[in-house]
Amino acid sequence: MEDIENDLFKQKGWAKLRRYCDRAARDGWDWAWMDTCCIDKTNPYDTQEAINAMFQWYQDAGICYAYLDDVDANIIFSTVGSAGVNDLEDVDLDNIAGADNVANRCSFRHKALSPFVVKAKWFTRGWTLQELLAPHYLVFVDRAWRRIGTRESWADEIKEASGIETPYLTAFSPTDFNSCSIAMRLSWASGRDTTLEEDETYSLLGLFGISLPLIYGEGRWRAFNRLQRELITVYNDDSIFAWKAEQTSRSRINRPQWEGLEIKARRWRNKDNPNLCLVRLNCGTKDGAHVGLFLNHVDDSYDRLRINELCDMEKIKPEDWNEEFDTESILIRASNFSKLLGCRSVFVLEYPECIKIGSKYFIDFCSSSFGAKMQLLDDTHLDRGLKRDELLMEPNQLVFINIEVRHEGIKSEFDVIINLTETGYPSAGIMSRNLERWKRLEDPLKQSCLTYEALAEYLHYKVPNEPVYPMTAMEATESLAIGVFILPRPPLHRTLKMPSGGATPARLREYVLKVSVDQDDDGQRDNLERQDRKRRRIL
Repeated sequence: MEDIENDLFKQKGWAKLRRYCDRAARDGWDWAWMDTCCIDKTNPYDTQEAINAMFQWYQDAGICYAYLDDVDANIIFSTVGSAGVNDLEDVDLDNIAGADNVANRCSFRHKALSPFVVKAKWFTRGWTLQELLAPHYLVFVDRAWRRIGTRESWADEIKEASGIETPYLTAFSPTDFNSCSIAMRLSWASGRDTTLEEDETYSLLGLFGISLPLIYGEGRWRAFNRLQRELITVYNDDSIFAWKAEQTSRSRINRPQWEGLEIKARRWRNKDNPNLCLVRLNCGTKDGAHVGLFLNHVDDSYDRLRINELCDMEKIKPEDWNEEFDTESILIRASNFSKLLGCRSVFVLEYPECIKIGSKYFIDFCSSSFGAKMQLLDDTHLDRGLKRDELLMEPNQLVFINIEVRHEGIKSEFDVIINLTETGYPSAGIMSRNLERWKRLEDPLKQSCLTYEALAEYLHYKVPNEPVYPMTAMEATESLAIGVFILPRPPLHRTLKMPSGGATPARLREYVLKVSVDQDDDGQRDNLERQDRKRRRIL
């Protein structure tokens, strides 16, 4: 303890811990958890508890940071000739009001960082897969611990780096195998490495919602075999067998000692080669289709053949095979983990004096509640023990907040939009009310109600890699740029009055929604235009 107090620890890990705590403290957090020092790896019981519960811990965290130690924004911008690099020494790139906000995928900063984010080593580590999928709010930081955007703002790069389709970034559930099969999850992990070979398996437990005893020293194949057996017992998903692997000339020589996994499925035997068998799995690459596996029958067991491919059952010639009818399909279902539920969320608005907050409207997409109808968010809905400029939202809601920005005698009107998904993933953005398609002619509850209800549905069900997710983080006029930024904060100890008269449940998240305005004079705008032309030439 004296070494810590006297700052005698100079190792790389200690420096990382201090910078992490500084980052969390700057964002308003009093407590932080880091696997490097918060797991007693000398204690088997503590290690086992941590690994089996880690996915749930990430789900429950207020915010998670992904540290990309091989991405340095200052060095990257200096290399490509960005103006004003020195101003970014302590600047978070997701909190910039102008067009260079890193959340803007067309911005210079986003494009400059993109290839480095894709190549970050963080995407090659086994344990970071659950860190990517479990948190409700994940923000990336560079080597200097500057915030460089959220998981959703880097959706395209994440897909390129990890192969994970973007809808799963905000809609992944460990026990939902209808939308995300076992085979798909294993494919996400196939190119990742861990220091200990058993951790190749243990780092996947949370992705399937199961627990296993940890036996370090058992080797990768025994650990993976135990995982597969547990998946077969708990879930009815034949895609666990639908894997492929690269087969090299050495694979037969150094072949691992596989243990067997039993499956009962429809089976065929080749007429010309009785040892060649084919089993059909109850899964496929498209609706109504099935994939199969080629097997070699040796004694009382079967070996997998052609491990680098899966068989398309639609291309099999029936005249070449005899079906064997001595097997029956046995389906074992169980669900010992509950589905992740969304939380109510409080959003605290922060904005400069040049902004005036107007009316607020909301749409509830829960079919059991109000339906997808625009409603005025009046004092009746806000009278729940909230303070001024605080907003309470339920999961599956979207809110429009009218704002006016006055600059040099000119009034500009915008809609700040907050979206909360069914599972509680938050996002926010801004849209000008001067956009022709969505131009508001009068009260949205009257003439343009249908237009805004259609807009709300469009934004609420967007996925992260589509052009507008769920809306842009900045808008600009001829004289100013305005942006929005959302960041979690520790929840206050409060009791909110709910419509039924009861207190709000314990699960409550809180966020700061900051609206920033960047007002440029003519000279500054000319300078920005010159920088933009220069950047376009570089890119």
